[in-house]
Amino acid sequence: MFCAGSGFARIVLTVFAVSALSVFGAAAQPTAPSLAKDEAATSEEAVSVAPSAADMASSDMDRSAGADPTALAHYQAGRYDAAVAAASEAGGAPNLALAARAMNAAGYFEIRASAARKDALRAAEFAERALEADPDNVEAHLQLAISHSVRAANMSGPRAFLLGLPKRARRSIDAALALDPDNPWALSTSGTWRIEVARRGADRIYKADPDVGFEEIERARALDPDNVVIAFEAAVSYRASDREEWRRTGSDALSVALNGPAQSVFEKGVQRLAQDFQTAVDEGRDAELAFIADQR
Repeated sequence: MFCAGSGFARIVLTVFAVSALSVFGAAAQPTAPSLAKDEAATSEEAVSVAPSAADMASSDMDRSAGADPTALAHYQAGRYDAAVAAASEAGGAPNLALAARAMNAAGYFEIRASAARKDALRAAEFAERALEADPDNVEAHLQLAISHSVRAANMSGPRAFLLGLPKRARRSIDAALALDPDNPWALSTSGTWRIEVARRGADRIYKADPDVGFEEIERARALDPDNVVIAFEAAVSYRASDREEWRRTGSDALSVALNGPAQSVFEKGVQRLAQDFQTAVDEGRDAELAFIADQR
């Protein structure tokens, strides 16, 4: 979701983003403006969660503090190659993290699995370089988690498991949260990871408590109440549940996704997805579940 995606729901997305993050598994190949995803593998050995759109979104300027304005403008406009070039030339941890973010966004929207994996590997290289320059760069930790997710989302579930991508993504999320416990993007990514892992039956393997995930996402929403992408990822995760309370909260989140401000190209695409989701909800539960399946 994307959510990039985890969705890394997103993800993914998106976002990925960043979108949520929604974090690992079988082929998820988003195409703009809708973020269609192939059915994920489900087994104890290979949990599959697509990258979140929230992981890929870009409305919060705090994520890009210190980044080159030209590189950031390219990113906001969806010119990811140009963003990488400008950020790489500028150098420094914030710009290297932005370059990683742009590569992850490019990989999230890449139809070809091999190209998406290549983009994600480049993203990981930029993120690791950013962390070498500044081990406390929260955005770099998040982008490293997303790069693992985009790679895993474009390979088989068993291969992702053997490469340790789910655990590596979790470690990077935990590192981001340790540095910034109130970071709404990290909280959204973490919460979606827990809910999606549990939904796929691997909660015991990865110690993923969906109730903790719900609390994390709600904290993220409270910290950034108008965030379109976090709201959309929450809506998808909650409305997929059989819990009536979660579904009601998901409806509230979907309203925010539909009516909140969308600034970047990625966010506007997610808002169009929210409109499609509302149409499916209005058509009935079967249409709603079909839409949700497409986001995974």
